[in-house]
Amino acid sequence: MIDDPGQLKKLILGKTSIGIEKLDELIEEKKEKYSGLLTDVGALYMIAKELRLEIDLMEQSNLIKIKDLKNGMENIDVLCRALHIGQLKQFEKNNKKGFLCNLLVGDETGETRLSLWHKDAKMLQEKKIERHAVLLLKNAFVSEFRDKLQLSLGYNGRLFVKEDNEWLPKQELLRKLNELVDGLNEVDVIGRIKRIFEEKTFEREKGTGSLKSFILFDDTASIRCVAWNELADALNELKENDLIKIEGAYCKKGLKDVELHLGWKARIIKDPATKASIPLVSGRKEVEDIRLVDAVDGMAFKKAKAFIVSVDERLFAFQACPKCNKKVVQEEKGFLCGKCGPQVIEPLNKIILALDLDDGSRRMKAKAFGLQAEKLAGLSKEEINESIKADSLNELLPKIMEMLIGKELFFEGNFKKNAFNEELELIIQNTSKPDDKAIALKLIQELEATGG
Repeated sequence: MIDDPGQLKKLILGKTSIGIEKLDELIEEKKEKYSGLLTDVGALYMIAKELRLEIDLMEQSNLIKIKDLKNGMENIDVLCRALHIGQLKQFEKNNKKGFLCNLLVGDETGETRLSLWHKDAKMLQEKKIERHAVLLLKNAFVSEFRDKLQLSLGYNGRLFVKEDNEWLPKQELLRKLNELVDGLNEVDVIGRIKRIFEEKTFEREKGTGSLKSFILFDDTASIRCVAWNELADALNELKENDLIKIEGAYCKKGLKDVELHLGWKARIIKDPATKASIPLVSGRKEVEDIRLVDAVDGMAFKKAKAFIVSVDERLFAFQACPKCNKKVVQEEKGFLCGKCGPQVIEPLNKIILALDLDDGSRRMKAKAFGLQAEKLAGLSKEEINESIKADSLNELLPKIMEMLIGKELFFEGNFKKNAFNEELELIIQNTSKPDDKAIALKLIQELEATGG
């Protein structure tokens, strides 16, 4: 129990708008009512209770300051602010799923790491707890991790998210997108997703890495964002027009402008508690028949007739989930699909086919993925698998080029800008052969109608 009337006054004034003069009046009224037998502290506790303030829960005399933490402490209570909240991590051990979230927390005396497990880690995500939230840790313990102290909750530990406290350090970092410049760190922004691009994988010393870029916009600007590794996986659960908050990102000069990068310290929150008025992306225009010269970024189309004038001299291969056909990432024990969950799977081998098209109005690059690439290349899954195993995939190219170059087809799909060079590309979703008889008949009818 707090026995300092000054501290109690500060607590009550920080949570209400009654003012110091009104609070002093209430204290005197309580003391007078109880014929002077009530102390200032007792009166303040009664006032706090009537105002429904959880003084005992919020601030207790056994609260430990971060500067006083020592390895081995148990059953301690700590009031702190979440200075940084990491992305929720999911793992599997002994055929059971587990969750972990690492935080950096602080009070007016210092900072330390906080590790939350399972239900406590999930609570941060489910309740959309944002950075700068005030946390009360009940029955926590202190241990060492990499020679540094860290807090964790014990078996009987509890986590409470409380109202703000002015004496805890706080730094507001929420920015508008037009304020972002090269070199900024620890950046928080809110925006809507305009577009998400295909995931890319790369080799590094510790294994395979991945990145996924997307376009984010608010009411001031739009920006290209790059999510790395675990954050790239988190984008699998998001789609166009989703409102998100990004915490702990950094700004870096890209090919054309400043980009926002989401590294290991960053976090994505869908539909955050902090709201923002950002209009939705307008629906994409869809047309039936189109010439390449009239193509617009984001446009979907049913039919574009063009000749294949060249085929890229490389065939790109990737491994996909057999359930959803999404790209998988190789790990030590198998392959991970970001959509279907952490599980060991036998992936499918897929290819990417890159073409140049020309319809007489414009020349444009086009890409076909997976089944569409197999269909265009005239290859079976067995041929692709055998070629990948024998590391001879590109030996099939002469056959593909001979079959495709000079061929005229109807293409169905959409147009979108390449994330790296901003050039417009055609993404193929389906192809069909022109009906020569129907075309000839239509030409004859047009000639007859004009007297030709």
